[in-house]
Amino acid sequence: MSRRNQRPRSVFLLVTLSLLTGRTLSAGQTAETWTFLTPVAVGNCQSFHGPSAQDASTIGIVGGTSQSGEPLRVIEVVPTGPASIAGIQTGDSLWAGDSNDRPAVIDSCELLRREVSGTHDLVLFSRRTGQQEPTRMVIHPKPRRDVYPDEGRTQWKMVSEFVDGGRFRVTGALARGPQNDFELRLGVHNLQTASLLQLDESKIFLLNEQGAEFAHQPFAQWRTGLESLIAQANALAQGMESLPYVPPPRTPPPTHYHISSSADGSYVRRPIGGGAYQVNGQTQVESTVAPEYTPNEQMAQAARGIASLVEAIRTARANKEIAKLRQRAAANAEALKSLLAAGTASHLETTAPIAPGARRTGAVAFVQPANLNSTIVKAILVVSDSAAKHDYFITLQFHL
Repeated sequence: MSRRNQRPRSVFLLVTLSLLTGRTLSAGQTAETWTFLTPVAVGNCQSFHGPSAQDASTIGIVGGTSQSGEPLRVIEVVPTGPASIAGIQTGDSLWAGDSNDRPAVIDSCELLRREVSGTHDLVLFSRRTGQQEPTRMVIHPKPRRDVYPDEGRTQWKMVSEFVDGGRFRVTGALARGPQNDFELRLGVHNLQTASLLQLDESKIFLLNEQGAEFAHQPFAQWRTGLESLIAQANALAQGMESLPYVPPPRTPPPTHYHISSSADGSYVRRPIGGGAYQVNGQTQVESTVAPEYTPNEQMAQAARGIASLVEAIRTARANKEIAKLRQRAAANAEALKSLLAAGTASHLETTAPIAPGARRTGAVAFVQPANLNSTIVKAILVVSDSAAKHDYFITLQFHL
């Protein structure tokens, strides 16, 4: 879970999700083993980002709305993109053009549909704060490679969805490790002006085509394991390896939720007793490899390194040799602290609400069910909207 630098003007989730990568603890090891899966669109408000989506058309903006009937509010504008060249700025209000070439309300989904429909000119009406009447603009979409050039430099692609016409935007990527572990990398951008969004880690699911759930790997368990290894490395460095390490108390397990899917219908969550919920609903290829280590591999590397130091200290004959080994143990402890800090930063924070205009990015870890026999994996997450008093169920689908 280390950080990888990207250019700041890349699409925001291309940057923030790419921070969720893994780095080996040993400089001598270079082979890394995350495989990133290709998403499959399951709705008309979903779009792809990455090298295989470079031919898709875009005008280079992100827009959102707080409620139906409002004009689209421009949240982001890509410098030198088609919308920017036409004069659209962050904070502008946008309308589409109707059959009489007059302003008509448009939401994020409709704008996306018009963008990706081809390279035909788009007619939009834009109004800046303080203006009385909107200005008619003709915008010529360009391929994503021209507007978001950094996307072509990645080795994987993401899928994003504008939810409820543009109240918020969810972007996701799914990575698979060699030990049947998966990492779902998510970003949620609250595009509203007043409403808070809330995530819940226990309401983020991975399922196969048959509806079997992937086991969730709690972040607290990973953190406790690393803290234990750090304590062992520090004990070796200080010559106190015989002292037992007492780990901190375990974090209470989250409330369990059960999820399943049916052939049709919209997602609805209903309680089934005992703090559990059932979710029913409808969901509507190639793989690429990028250099990363999975959390399980990171932990295994660290444990093996500490075990080898323990054995080396035990068999060492000279005090000078032992001193060097203890220095190595101290260096390992610092590397583990850095890994813990990076992992904590890249974990998807779900306890605090997402404020209006804010973005939340991070990863959630899973282990696949036994005898996985599926070509599709579905990620389902629940996002609660305080103003709408509504739970939104977002489905992202990936090809194995």
